[in-house]
Amino acid sequence: MIDIHCHVIFGVDDGPTTIKDSVRMILEADKIGVDKIIVTPHYKKNVYNSDNVLENFYKVKSRIKDFGIDLFLGYEVF
Repeated sequence: MIDIHCHVIFGVDDGPTTIKDSVRMILEADKIGVDKIIVTPHYKKNVYNSDNVLENFYKVKSRIKDFGIDLFLGYEVF
């Protein structure tokens, strides 16, 4: 199963605030059969912290590398 709209990158929008919360959310997705997630943080200048998206995305991706879940980066653009 593929989740095509998910806010699991910590510290960048109204999603999780910590990497621990990101990992917890991904583990929950795994429990229901999700094996691919397209993460879609909000993108709106001067509203969300878009500067940290790439860095935090790769931190999460590295943390879950052995979970059997693939992460892909997208955006939810306003």
